[in-house]
Amino acid sequence: MHDMRDGENKQAHSWCSDCSEPLCGECLKFHRKGKTTANHKPIPILEAEKLDFSVLNIPETCHIHDDQTLSLFCLQHDTICCAFCLRESHNACKDVESKENASKGVKMGTAIDDLQHRMSEFSLMIGDKYKGKIRNVRKEFNTYLDELEQEIDTKFDACNKECKGEIEKHIKDLTTRKNKSESWQTAIETLTEYASETRIFAAIKTVDLLQVEEEMFLSKFQEGLVEYKLRSSPFEFIEKIKPILATLSELKVEKIKTTVQHPLNVQQVYAYKVQQGKTQLLYKIRCSQLEMKVLNKASFTMNNQIVFNGSPFRVYDITNSSVHTIKVGYSSSDVTCNVKNNVYASFPPIGVYNIDIKNLEEGPRINKETSTENAYGRVKVNNALIYSNVENAIVLLSQDGTAVKTLQCKITVLFICVDNCGGMFISDGKSIIHMIETGSHNEISTNMKSDHEIRGLDVSEQGQLYACICHKEEGSVVQINTSTGYKEPVLENLVTPRHIAFHPTKNMFLIITDKCKECLIYQITN
Repeated sequence: MHDMRDGENKQAHSWCSDCSEPLCGECLKFHRKGKTTANHKPIPILEAEKLDFSVLNIPETCHIHDDQTLSLFCLQHDTICCAFCLRESHNACKDVESKENASKGVKMGTAIDDLQHRMSEFSLMIGDKYKGKIRNVRKEFNTYLDELEQEIDTKFDACNKECKGEIEKHIKDLTTRKNKSESWQTAIETLTEYASETRIFAAIKTVDLLQVEEEMFLSKFQEGLVEYKLRSSPFEFIEKIKPILATLSELKVEKIKTTVQHPLNVQQVYAYKVQQGKTQLLYKIRCSQLEMKVLNKASFTMNNQIVFNGSPFRVYDITNSSVHTIKVGYSSSDVTCNVKNNVYASFPPIGVYNIDIKNLEEGPRINKETSTENAYGRVKVNNALIYSNVENAIVLLSQDGTAVKTLQCKITVLFICVDNCGGMFISDGKSIIHMIETGSHNEISTNMKSDHEIRGLDVSEQGQLYACICHKEEGSVVQINTSTGYKEPVLENLVTPRHIAFHPTKNMFLIITDKCKECLIYQITN
C-alpha cells in the first residue's frame, strides 16, 4: 500500500483502522500528535495486509445517500444508518441512538465474543464436519472402485473423474469460505486491540452481515448435498457373465438427495418458516448477555423489561439492553407479571413470592401455608388473583395470600395459563384442558402425535391460545383453536422451544429456544 497524501506516492508503513487509510512514516508522526487522531492506534502495514480488506475499509458514508454519514443505529432493525435513512425507513422505530452511544462498552460487552464464537463454529463446521463428510464419500467411492473387475477400469475411471471433479469443487469452495471466515475473525481480533469502539462497532455490524450470508450459504449447501452411488446391472451366474459384460460397462452416476443429520443452527439468520405477515422478530437475547448458563422461564413487565427467573434473577431492559440482578433465596421454577406490573415467582415447594423489580429485591411470600413437594411449580396472575398448583389441583390466591378457591384437576399440571375472563388452560405435556372457576373441565382435541409434546403454553391479550410443540430437538409455535383443536403453525423449524409468554397488554410474545440458550421476542402483525 502507498500513502497518496498531497499528491505524493510514498510507501505506507502503517494503517489506521479509524481513518481507513495507509500512513507513511511522516504522516504517522502527525497522526499521533493530532487532536482528533491522537487516540487512534495504527497497526503495521504488513499486519493490515494480512487482514480482510472488506473489514478494514468500512465506509463512513451511506451507500444510498452518499453525502450522508452513517451516524445512527436502529436497535429494532440492528443496523447502522444515516439521518436520511432514519427519516425514510425508520421513522416508526422508537429505539434509535447515535452510533457513538451504541458502540460504548463494545470491547467489554458480549458482541465480539458472540460473533467470534459463531465464526469459530462456522469454520469448524466446514473444516471438520462437511469436508470430512465429502472426503468420506470419495473414500468409499474409491474403495468400491478398487473392488471392481479390471475389464471395466476405463468406465470406472471416467465415473471417478466425474465425481471427484464435483467433490473437489465443493471442497475448494468450502475451503475458500472457511479461510474468509477465519480472516474476518482475525480482523475483528486486531481491531479490538487497536481500533476505537466506534470503528469496532461498525466492523462487527459489517462482519455480522457477511457472516449471515455465509451461514445462509451453508444452510442451502446442506439442503443440496448429494451422495454418489454406482449403478450397474447385477449378475448371478458364472455362465451368464460374458453376455452381461457388455451391459456392465454401461455405468452412470446418480445423484441421490441425502439428509444432513446435524445441520448448522442458523436461527440467528432468520431461518424460520414464519407465516407471511404473521410475526416479526424484534429482539434476540442470548444467555451470555445475561451472564446465565441457561434460560428457564421469563416474563414481560409493563415498563419494557423482561424478568428471567433463576438464581439469581435477571432483569433485562429492552430499551437500553442493560441487565440488573435480583438475589433470591431459593430456586425458582416460574415467573409472571400482571397489568399492574406486579411480578410473582414460584419457588416449589415453598410457595409464591412477590419480586420487587423496582428495588431489585425478593419480596414477601404470598401463600400463608406451605405444601407437599409437588406444589407451587407454576404461577400465573390475572387481575387480583394468583394461580398456582398444589398436588393435582389449582389454588387461587388473593393478594394477601388467602386461598380463595381450590380446583381439582384430572391431569398432572405442568403448564398453566389464564385468559382475561378467568378461564384456565392446563396441560400435562400431551393434552390441554380448559377449566373455569366453577371447576368444570373441557378437553381440547389437539390430536397430538405420540412422539410430540407440549413444552410451553400461554394466552394472548386477545384470548388466543398458543403452544410450543416439540418433536425431539425440532419444534414449532402453534395457535390452537380452542373449539376444534386445530393447530395453525405460527413459527416452524425452531430448535427446542420450551417456553412461551405473552406481554400483558401488547401483542408481543417471547419464546426460549436453542436448547435454553436464547430468548426471541416477536410482534404479531395481524
